[in-house]
Amino acid sequence: MRLFISINLNQETKEKLFCIQSELKEKISQKYSYSVKWENKDNFHLTLFFLGEVDNDKSEKIISSLEKIEIPDASELVLRGKSLNAFPSLKNPRVLFVDLFDENKLIEKLYYKIAESMEMLGFRPDKKFHNHITLGRIKRESGIHSVDSITDINCDFTYSTGSFYLMKSTLTPAGAIHKTVKEFPVQ
Repeated sequence: MRLFISINLNQETKEKLFCIQSELKEKISQKYSYSVKWENKDNFHLTLFFLGEVDNDKSEKIISSLEKIEIPDASELVLRGKSLNAFPSLKNPRVLFVDLFDENKLIEKLYYKIAESMEMLGFRPDKKFHNHITLGRIKRESGIHSVDSITDINCDFTYSTGSFYLMKSTLTPAGAIHKTVKEFPVQ
C-alpha cells in the first residue's frame, strides 16, 4: 500500500482553501491558457512525510514508531495561511500551494521527529520539508514561465489540531483517494 504521514484538515478549513483555489483558478485562467491538475478539496492536507509503497509488516512497525513520537509542550498544532507560492519558484512554477506560517515551529519539530523515526526504519525523505498545502500541479507541456500575479490573493486562515495521521493513498484515473490508517495524538 502507498502511505504518507500528514496533518489532515477539517471541512471548514478545506472550504476556505477551496475558495483560495477558486480565486487562483480565475486569476490564472484570465492570463494564461494552460492546464493545471487541481487538487480535490477533499484531499487538502499537509504532508509531513511520504513513505511510498509499504508492505503490511513494515506498516505495523511504522505505526508502532509513530505512537512513540512526543513533542514536549505541544498539545495543539496551529497552521496559518501565509501566501500563495510555487515550486520550484514563481518564475518557474510546477506546483501551486499555500505557504503556511508556524510561529512556534511545532510542525517543523514534529516533522523532524517523524523523519528521525522513519529513517530508523529505512525510509528517507523524498524532498526537503516545506510547510505547505498543495492546490494544483502545472502540467509540463503548459509552457508557463511565471505566476507572479498570484501573490496578492488573500490566504488568511487558521486551523488547529491535536493529531497527525498515517494515510493510505490509492491512485485512480480520477485522482488519489486518501483513507486514514491511524490517527496519532500530538503529545
